[in-house]
Amino acid sequence: MAAERVVLRRRHSAELQALVLQQCAVSGASVAKVTMPHGVNANIVHGWRKLKTFVFTSIEGLLVSETTFAADPSVEETLVEEEGIWLGGERIEFVLKVSREVAGYFSRRAVLVNQTIVKELKDGGLIVLVKVGHPNEVMPQIRFWIPHIHTIAPTQ
Repeated sequence: MAAERVVLRRRHSAELQALVLQQCAVSGASVAKVTMPHGVNANIVHGWRKLKTFVFTSIEGLLVSETTFAADPSVEETLVEEEGIWLGGERIEFVLKVSREVAGYFSRRAVLVNQTIVKELKDGGLIVLVKVGHPNEVMPQIRFWIPHIHTIAPTQ
């Protein structure tokens, strides 16, 4: 029976990573040439670069401008009014029938974005109206509540 080969991942210290990244940042430096003497694969360093790119501590020489701009009031109004991420398009109305088993959840709070209870049914269910900017804004929630929720409109 052959012995199993165990492969261990090498861990490089934060100091070595910082040193290699600093040397690679020099204009005209080749990542492969910088990493060879340190015994580090260049592909590993490319991964480090991606991880270290957006770190606030690496920001240097930040210039703060004195100029400002006036925000468009209509943009702010749209952002306040919209509950979803699809802005400015024509609203799509979904009419949904919610079964009595889960109607309490929908009555207590807005489970769906822009949810309005249109009617309480005699069996304890609800008719709910939802207005969205895009079907993807509500479809995941509808799928979550199946079989307790049925789409009345739109039919497709």
